[in-house]
Amino acid sequence: AFDRLAGSAVVQRRIAAPLLIDGRAFDLGVYVVVTKVPSGLRYAVFDDILLRFCADRFTPTRAALQRVKAEGDAVLPALQRGWVVSDDYTPAWRIPSLQQTLVAPGNRNVDALSSYLEAHTAVRWPAVWSGLQQALSRCVSVVQHEERNLTARRYELVRFDFQLDQEGTPWLIEVNSGPNMHPRDEWQRSQLERLSDFLFDVLQPILTP
Repeated sequence: AFDRLAGSAVVQRRIAAPLLIDGRAFDLGVYVVVTKVPSGLRYAVFDDILLRFCADRFTPTRAALQRVKAEGDAVLPALQRGWVVSDDYTPAWRIPSLQQTLVAPGNRNVDALSSYLEAHTAVRWPAVWSGLQQALSRCVSVVQHEERNLTARRYELVRFDFQLDQEGTPWLIEVNSGPNMHPRDEWQRSQLERLSDFLFDVLQPILTP
């Protein structure tokens, strides 16, 4: 079966017990500016995150297997809408438990998530953020070890996408080398404007002759 998938699919481990908010699984994107200078690679992390929720509510594995047994494989696309964050994802401001914090454009997703975790779970954002930072550091160190030509000054904006399990452990899903910079709504527009300002602030001292 795997031979037939070669070159046409990416196989990832699914988080069987993800952290849910209002019954929905989500991923969180961490924007990182990686700069390449003669002394090596440096990176700076944006102070907010992208929160994307699945289009439908999450179905636990046992219940999903029961549905597949009863309804057949035709039910899989509906189940995947509750497992996988796709292009028709639900933005954070439409999640009832986060709306009170995100009452106006400009308020940060990271504050809404931190407040929710503090009020409703045993997970604490500082511990989650520490785990995210460790993952970012390891990834950049691997790239730096492989990099040979460090003479040119270059930069790249990337987004590290993570999913949290019920214990608050971050799992790296992918590193997006071309994050979408087209806003879907006013909330995301405000965030991307702040991200652009952050990008220029990071790059100005590096690229200025």
